[in-house]
Amino acid sequence: MEILDVKIDSSSLISVIKGLRSVKDVDVEHEVSLIDDQLQTVKEKLDYAIKKLEENEPSVVKLIIRDSEGFLLIKIEDVISIRIYADPEEIKNCLKDHIA
Repeated sequence: MEILDVKIDSSSLISVIKGLRSVKDVDVEHEVSLIDDQLQTVKEKLDYAIKKLEENEPSVVKLIIRDSEGFLLIKIEDVISIRIYADPEEIKNCLKDHIA
């Protein structure tokens, strides 16, 4: 397993996310809201994640790669956790200038 720290601001991260073509799934956990539980499609979850990133700067961004699977882990303080599952090579390539 490979865990890479990513140093990126919110607006750049949103651009990267919108540019990903291989998004397979998105998980959003919002500790103080029930809206995330009502989201059904990948598009709804991705739109909600982007909205939260437009409102807040991420406190943690990591790219996690295990075998041929990868996901972008984004935390906004200890309240919101976002996981975007996509092709790890595509994510890594899009974030190449931001990986610490």
